[in-house]
Amino acid sequence: MVITFDPLQPVPKPTSETTETVQEIADFFDKHGDTWRLAYNNEIEHWNQYFPLRRREAWALTQIRDEPKETAVDLGCGTGHALIKMRQLGFQQLMGVDISSEMLSAAASLMEENQLQDVQLVNADVQNIALLADDSVDVCTALGVIEYLDEDGPLLAEIERILKPGGVAIIQTRNYPCLFVRTRKLGRRLLSRRETKIAHREHSPGNFKAAARRHGLRVERQRFIHYYALFPLTIVAPLRRLLQPLDHWLSKQCERAGALGVSRFFASMHVLKLRKPV
Repeated sequence: MVITFDPLQPVPKPTSETTETVQEIADFFDKHGDTWRLAYNNEIEHWNQYFPLRRREAWALTQIRDEPKETAVDLGCGTGHALIKMRQLGFQQLMGVDISSEMLSAAASLMEENQLQDVQLVNADVQNIALLADDSVDVCTALGVIEYLDEDGPLLAEIERILKPGGVAIIQTRNYPCLFVRTRKLGRRLLSRRETKIAHREHSPGNFKAAARRHGLRVERQRFIHYYALFPLTIVAPLRRLLQPLDHWLSKQCERAGALGVSRFFASMHVLKLRKPV
């Protein structure tokens, strides 16, 4: 049985035991969810946040459009924009899972606006989705999720469990080799500024691919997304804002030439297409 989120009723609490880290994630996005809502809803004003979110979503959608369309789940669905795109691709049964009740409230409103009330929204820890049976999902996406968790194993194991044999997962991580991100992080550390209110991890592409394989998932494709193509010029905030249109245009060109080995040092995101063996 699936818990369907009703915007007129309180969001059901997660049924699994909530760890301290998961509760911190829920509290953070409950408090700051408006930032992400605005980033999606106002493309021009919030372009800096909007651009990388849309780039990763766009690539994920290209990778699942030819997959079986019976069931798809978006883990860490946030405000639900990817679910709308998935329905447009033809997915019949859709579920969004998120630990944040505020994010799910925004997603429920968006589903209603787009007449997608049959989309199921579930308040749960993505590492333990007891409502989903083994081998029940054709496609699973987890974009901007795993870096907030303490470790990779529980989420990868849960994705492997719920995917049907032959099913596909798209997982995005923060790319550790990115020079811009590492330089900014070092600067914040030297200035004793915390990067965010909650911890997040960067992943080495090679190590994460190895982790996926250990959990029974075959790496089918990878893509580096959202390049800081004008680094180190863009490390200076005023200059970054001035050069942003050019930087984003160059980022798209870099994505198209993503096979170049040096590309990983300028991309902030690494996305994998994984498949559960038949």
